[in-house]
Amino acid sequence: MADLLTQSAAAARPAGLLRRIQDRVTGLDEPDPHTLNLALASGAAQAADGVVLALGQYAPSTSWAPEALRRSPSFIADPWAPGVLRTVPDDGDVLLVGTGLTMVDVSLVLDRPGRVLHAVSRGGLVPQVHGAHPPARSLPPPPGLDDCADLTQLRRAILRHILAEQRTHGDWRPAFDSLRPVTESLWQRLTPADKARFLARDSRLWETHRHRVAPVTGAVLRNMRMAGRLRVAAGSVTAVEPGPDGRALTVRLSDGRELRVAAVVNCTGPEVDFQRCSDPLPQALFRSGQARSGPLGLGLDTAADGRVLNAAGQARLPLWTLGAARRGSLWETTAVPELRVQALDLAASVLDALVLPAESRRAESPASHRSSGS
Repeated sequence: MADLLTQSAAAARPAGLLRRIQDRVTGLDEPDPHTLNLALASGAAQAADGVVLALGQYAPSTSWAPEALRRSPSFIADPWAPGVLRTVPDDGDVLLVGTGLTMVDVSLVLDRPGRVLHAVSRGGLVPQVHGAHPPARSLPPPPGLDDCADLTQLRRAILRHILAEQRTHGDWRPAFDSLRPVTESLWQRLTPADKARFLARDSRLWETHRHRVAPVTGAVLRNMRMAGRLRVAAGSVTAVEPGPDGRALTVRLSDGRELRVAAVVNCTGPEVDFQRCSDPLPQALFRSGQARSGPLGLGLDTAADGRVLNAAGQARLPLWTLGAARRGSLWETTAVPELRVQALDLAASVLDALVLPAESRRAESPASHRSSGS
């Protein structure tokens, strides 16, 4: 992807159409209806006709962690920070809080002979494994989903579809993957109450089947569990006591266990509530009313074309976003196939909103008429 970007930038005419500025945007001002000024942490400013918030994923929340754990040097709050996992001692057990894809990646890095990795989450569910071979055929979505009146009926229809495929062909994966093209529309048809019920009851089960791991990774995890080097359970952290050296930790879990570990790694996944992230830009957008939280507090609220909605629910600014920021509006919005479609649609929306009107304004300006007359 980096190579493709470099080639595209080099081939663009006139040259220099892509400029990369290493700085942090801390807010947006609106000097006129057609311009946004980006306030930068360095004190500089950058004018723009339009802005796309390509924010990616934010570091996981630590709100679940007791204060003693958050203060401990043995707590890895963000496992994706560069080089941070190298600070975990080579000896001693480790507690991983969260059992999703982040836990999988961290487990592969921290696995050592003689070490036990304890992984806990509320449900204790781990990602399912992709099939050993690509499916021989793709399935269409099951009929009748649009007729489901609520989440209960939708859940039953999807379950029947998956079980039928499992009975007929011995694999549930094609049936589950057949829902991918319609997931966005199904999510948007749910009432706010049903969306909240889905998040509370179904989302973790959905994600472990939707976001799977490669067969070779699944085999490594299975071997680690069989050897006792990875132990997964349902539970949560209730208390933490630092050891005499200030680094080793005694952790009490909700299931009554007490673990002595060299480190605790936060594997709970990215923060989805932008009101709670540490990035100053979303906070500034919320304070100014230029943006509002997405449905159920997930990401940012957006229009169908990715335009960011302000506090009044209007797409007033030339401001767009994509990816994880649209989770509340689209639900499935972090995998590459969905991101490709969003990026393509967003580029077309930006061109329609900025380039064509700008060309029209230039064509209608007095200077333009004088130029064409001569």
